[in-house]
Amino acid sequence: MIRFLANLFKAPAQAAEPIAGHSAETSMNFDSENVRPFLEGLAPGTIDQGALAVVDSAVGTMAVDETRDIVLNAQSGLQLQIYMDDIQAPDLYFFGPLEVIQYIDSALMAFANALGL
Repeated sequence: MIRFLANLFKAPAQAAEPIAGHSAETSMNFDSENVRPFLEGLAPGTIDQGALAVVDSAVGTMAVDETRDIVLNAQSGLQLQIYMDDIQAPDLYFFGPLEVIQYIDSALMAFANALGL
């Protein structure tokens, strides 16, 4: 939790690589154990259910400085880029249509506020 707090306002060590065709992006650093609760807290239909298992597997097996791209919702075009910034501290970059990214950005702020960050 302390690492999450410290990293919340730290600039990412690596800039996200833009994913072609997406008009908007938002991001935040997480402690690994907070990734799934955040994603599960998004409105139903935001993320394909199968994508949660892919994200869990990626976060649990990625090495420091490794990057992975995952399609979170094929219909809306929502994609996730995970950059493992530190041990069990992934940076999550969300790419997609502006209205979806605005929703996720507000959800990120609400999630951080709910944790008292």
